[in-house]
Amino acid sequence: MYTRSPHYLYQTNGIYYFTRQVPSGLKTKFNKNRVVISLRTSSKQKAIQSANKLTDHLETYWNTLRLELFHTNFTTPLDYPLNRKRYEVRLFRSIGW
Repeated sequence: MYTRSPHYLYQTNGIYYFTRQVPSGLKTKFNKNRVVISLRTSSKQKAIQSANKLTDHLETYWNTLRLELFHTNFTTPLDYPLNRKRYEVRLFRSIGW
C-alpha cells in the first residue's frame, strides 16, 4: 500500500518515508534526482516532526551548496572546503539517527 501525505511524506507497508526532489541547480552535485529516507516510524505525528526537521536541514544544506557553487563559479574559490560528509552525519543525528 502506498499513501501520499503532505510534508514530503509517503507511507509504504506502514512505514513513513521522506522524499524530496534535488533542485535542478544542484543535480550535478548528486548522483540521484531524489532524496528518499526511511523515517523508521509508523506514527504519522512522529513522521511529520522528522520530515519538518529534515526539510529545514536539507534546505540549509542545499543553500550552503548553492553558496559554494556561487563562490566557485563567480569569485575566488573558498578558502576552506565544505566537509559534506561531516555535515550529512550531523544532519541525520539532529533528527535522532
